[in-house]
Amino acid sequence: MFYDGDLFSRVYSVRLFSIILYLLNVLVIFKISKIIFKKDNFLKASLTILISFMPMFIFASTGVLPDPLTNLFFSIIILLSLKILVKGIKVPYILSLVIVEILGILTRQQF
Repeated sequence: MFYDGDLFSRVYSVRLFSIILYLLNVLVIFKISKIIFKKDNFLKASLTILISFMPMFIFASTGVLPDPLTNLFFSIIILLSLKILVKGIKVPYILSLVIVEILGILTRQQF
């Protein structure tokens, strides 16, 4: 979409997209904390805040590399794995895991 733009617009658009991926990752982390701490709202918020404000996590989530997308995919895999542990093996969870795994491999080979 921004290939024809100047360098400033392209880098700005990638960083803006990285912020969106970062916020999605924080949402996934909150969903993970809801599974781990079902009743304690303080611990849900604490886990989400501790992870989302870690300096290395913020640094990795604001670059122009595929790191924010890779972090999001890893968080989704953890969320789906927790759902499988809590609710049992179901076809939608396995199918989602396979899709996220394929997308992760297409994003970065080391996935």
